[in-house]
Amino acid sequence: MDEKNRKLLIEITLNCNSQCIYCYNSKNKDNLEINIEQFLLPVNFIKKQNFNQVVITGGEPLLEYNKLKKIFDYYKGEMKEQILITNGLLLTRKKINELIESGMTKLCISCDGVNEKTQYELRKTHAKKIWSKIKEAKQAIDERIQLELLYTLTSINSSRSDIEKFVMKTKKEEIESIKFQPITCDLNLDLKSLELKLEKFIEIMKLLEEKKEKWYISNSNQFFEFTKILLESKLQNKNILCPIPESNLFINAKGMLQICPILQHENLTYSFNEIQRITFEPINCKLKTHCLCMF
Repeated sequence: MDEKNRKLLIEITLNCNSQCIYCYNSKNKDNLEINIEQFLLPVNFIKKQNFNQVVITGGEPLLEYNKLKKIFDYYKGEMKEQILITNGLLLTRKKINELIESGMTKLCISCDGVNEKTQYELRKTHAKKIWSKIKEAKQAIDERIQLELLYTLTSINSSRSDIEKFVMKTKKEEIESIKFQPITCDLNLDLKSLELKLEKFIEIMKLLEEKKEKWYISNSNQFFEFTKILLESKLQNKNILCPIPESNLFINAKGMLQICPILQHENLTYSFNEIQRITFEPINCKLKTHCLCMF
């Protein structure tokens, strides 16, 4: 990864108002009351380490709306991009406008299709409710920010028909881009039945690549290629090495600074008074899971 495009990922909360059955945090709701300062890196550190993008995720970030807004306000002058990933259920025009004023440059809403039965099975939320929020968001935003939909590919919603109907709906609503993200069950083995088989995933890869320009797909090729390698390695019962040089920083919902959100190691976790000694070096990690850095 180019050091000039370093990313700060902030997991602002583990709480959520949705019940997505594929959520890797579904069994981990051990939130702490975190002071807002735990999410704010010193300006001199940001500049020194070439951070230019902050991505806020959860849980559901809008459950911590006041903190979310303060984080965007803080990084507004320091980051080129400020991205919010949300299920969209708590979005209002007022909140969207306020977040834009605070510096949000991209709004990513999770939505896994248009089929009512499938959508409810995956997210325990009605498709009509999600799409009404997407439509409201589209009407509220302006040319300053991009609206993107995130579609989690599972064994339930990965037919060609499901994907094509979803794309047709996004085009009808004039959404600028779509990002497809395959599920992996590594962090929650109970989800094994939802994971795509290698053959199916390759079929989807070919479809998305073929339609990339027409469908406004913004997938990372690196992310999808790694998914393919990951699925192949499982069939062969092999570990694979982390494919990217470590260059991001993760602040989890407990206020911990981590060089890697997957690994827990004393050399990869820091307290906020140790920020200046953080170095970004390649990690010799034998992976069996996805890394947030690739998304």
